[in-house]
Amino acid sequence: MENEYTDEQKILYETVEKVFEALYAKGRLEYKKYITHNDAFFALRPNKRATIVTFEIDADIDKVNPMSESYDPKYVETLKKTNNTDDIKKYLGQPNLVVDVVYEWNNEQLTKLQETFRKITEEIVQTFISNGEDVTEDELYNKFNFKVYPDITDHDPDMVTGLYSNENLCEVMEFDEMMDVIYKILKKYNLGKLQFNNRLCDTIGELYQM
Repeated sequence: MENEYTDEQKILYETVEKVFEALYAKGRLEYKKYITHNDAFFALRPNKRATIVTFEIDADIDKVNPMSESYDPKYVETLKKTNNTDDIKKYLGQPNLVVDVVYEWNNEQLTKLQETFRKITEEIVQTFISNGEDVTEDELYNKFNFKVYPDITDHDPDMVTGLYSNENLCEVMEFDEMMDVIYKILKKYNLGKLQFNNRLCDTIGELYQM
């Protein structure tokens, strides 16, 4: 920790970690922590300097992926609770404290997950075609940009299934018929319990529960 931080900030930094450990992480999460400060966060308050403590959690994709044998709902819930940083600030009574939690996903695991979703996309595309839809594989991928993908971010531990195409797809296929095929295939992969971010036909993204 650099000398630019006050003794009070250093004490706060260590205290935030202790509270974080007590509330969420003890024996369950691996993480790194950093301290910074920023005068812009609370520019209108008497004490303008904000102390920012960032936790970078090494999160396990397999444990948040319902398709994996290692899927652990309790682990997912633990990660989700770490987003509730207001509890830490209330406990410490620090109005100029910012606590930020970031999830670091393993690149190798993420690549494998994306490959699985490419296979799911291919299965859906082939089902559309075998059902007699007046559309080709090339059109689905290149003209309509159809894809199914894992929507997972560094600030949200829930793995959401994303659906996307441009608006032209709904001119050649019925939306409800497409969704019926997609529902059935996603449920095969234990994704029926998840919400998914639906931008099919380039509609505004909405969350649905299957």
